[in-house]
Amino acid sequence: RQSIEMFELKQSGASWTLVWHGCAVTTAEFNDVAVLPDGGFIATHPTSLGQTDLFSGKPSGAVARWTPGKGEAELPGTQAGYPNGVLVSTDGRTMYFNAWTAKEIHRYDLKERKETGVVKLDFMPDNITWTKDRKKMLAAGVKGARGDCPAGSGTPCIGKFGVAEIDPAKMTTTAVFDSEGKGALISGVSVALEVGDSIYIGAFQGDRLVRIDRKK
Repeated sequence: RQSIEMFELKQSGASWTLVWHGCAVTTAEFNDVAVLPDGGFIATHPTSLGQTDLFSGKPSGAVARWTPGKGEAELPGTQAGYPNGVLVSTDGRTMYFNAWTAKEIHRYDLKERKETGVVKLDFMPDNITWTKDRKKMLAAGVKGARGDCPAGSGTPCIGKFGVAEIDPAKMTTTAVFDSEGKGALISGVSVALEVGDSIYIGAFQGDRLVRIDRKK
């Protein structure tokens, strides 16, 4: 089944336990989730529209809001090319979500229920995270999903990647890292996380992380 599960992480002495608090079940595939201040959440459905060519950039899914006591409903105006990573502002007013195959990041007003901005990237943004000061966002993703893989391998072409910083107020982007010309560092990049003076880059496959120094 497709579900979003909620657990509480609790410490008892030197050990840790998980306490299950419930779940939300759906018939459409979930991808990412962000918690709202009211106890609800935002979640992306990348393939809910039945689009057969997922890498065309055409709308293939949408973003939904789950509200306690009401359940889940699609947010109007969020149908996009493979909705993927999602974040919500601290006050719960604004949502940001990635359109992976469209190479876009969208800004959405949850009160007015409408899009308020979009920025284009030169890579396919997978997940987004807040920078450590929570003033900007980091997006990471592969450069492409077709083109140079071995015939019949069934594996997307996911060796090259980019990392960008997004200003959520201006919806502008600044390149942080580009793997072009740097060799086969990691395959299937899906996330970048700022920790201290470094950015750690992770992937949805493989056996490694990549650490880069944060440019001052």
